Amino acid sequence: MSLQKKQKILVAMTGRIDSTIAAYLLKKQGHDVIGIGIVFGRSPSEQEENKSKAEFVGVYQLNDVDSVKKICQQIDIPFYAVDATKKYQARITDQLVGARVGGLLFSPKVHCNKLIFETLIEKMEKLGADAIASGHYSKVIKNLNNGDYNVYVANDVEQDQSYLLSQLNQEQLSKVIFPLAEMRKKEVEKVREMISVKVLPPYNGIKDIMKHPKMVAFVNENISQKLVKEGPIIEYKNDSVMGDHNGIHHFFLGESDLKTKQGTMLDKSLIVSKINYTGGVVYLSYRDDLSYRYVILKNIAYNGVFDLTKPIEVYYQKEEFGKKEKAICYLKNNNTAMLELSEASDGLLFHGQFITLFNRSGLGGKVIGGGEVQNSGLLKDGVLRSLPEKSDDKEDEDGAEQVDIYEFKF
Repeated sequence: MSLQKKQKILVAMTGRIDSTIAAYLLKKQGHDVIGIGIVFGRSPSEQEENKSKAEFVGVYQLNDVDSVKKICQQIDIPFYAVDATKKYQARITDQLVGARVGGLLFSPKVHCNKLIFETLIEKMEKLGADAIASGHYSKVIKNLNNGDYNVYVANDVEQDQSYLLSQLNQEQLSKVIFPLAEMRKKEVEKVREMISVKVLPPYNGIKDIMKHPKMVAFVNENISQKLVKEGPIIEYKNDSVMGDHNGIHHFFLGESDLKTKQGTMLDKSLIVSKINYTGGVVYLSYRDDLSYRYVILKNIAYNGVFDLTKPIEVYYQKEEFGKKEKAICYLKNNNTAMLELSEASDGLLFHGQFITLFNRSGLGGKVIGGGEVQNSGLLKDGVLRSLPEKSDDKEDEDGAEQVDIYEFKF
């Protein structure tokens, strides 16, 4: 959005370098800047008071509100803390716990970013502000022909966070400012050194919350024990029982370095390839036996208008800061789509994993949508097979899904 005149702008503050410098730059440009800290979960002091409870596991946690307030004082802007715990519980924590118990993946960072900007918009309206901002490395550019706002890759491609923003709607994009869009991380660090502001250290914890070592204890605290599904660990292709487990929520899709309930370590080349909640079965496959060329996406939010009768060339990104890979995208009008890669890729994309689609890779790339993986695999006789075929004549319906490719292509 245009910043030609002085505006009142709310900035999402974490106390770390990017949000701090974003707020400082806006203030330096003459805007009326207000720092907003969004609280999503239990603070360290609350955790101390409830030692019997498992440690809160979440993303973008504002654990030290007082320190963020002091940082805002250093750059001479007011600070407000906003409690969004209930919304976070319903839209992030409950979904995360449900996915873990059900043997699916969930991408909390993507959904939490949407919640962050929704919260800023609500606060913006209450405070009579004109815009919102954050320290994200990304761009928002207005299309002068149709008036639409689009998310683009930031100048610092290595730091780009556009992957996380494909769920933002037009209202949010029309109000958001990314002051670091044209900057490189090194330039941001130089600004911080120049103004001698003290910021909180960068986050160096577990980047994928599904892999958090305290996730199991947190899930146990947030579910009824009636939902805990124990059962066997089975190597899928040969139907070999590798051992038992004491709950499928101890595992996540794609996990390696596995061990049984009895503590036996399994072959490091085995990964969790499927989890059957009903039967309480954890299926394993060897990495070399897994590959995909087709990906079915669901719950897609598009950024723009497309001719659904024609395929489009896209670049898909399957994780934050991940590589963008080329594919053909076949769209449907029920918020589903199919990606067709030029050749098979090793591994699998798992149910619940988030994919962001771009029109090109690298600088100048524009986000055109994003959604969740429903299935991925290889296509054979109209059947999308995610798991390897059995080594004998046993039924293997768990490894295949009937897909009419022509439903997408024509």
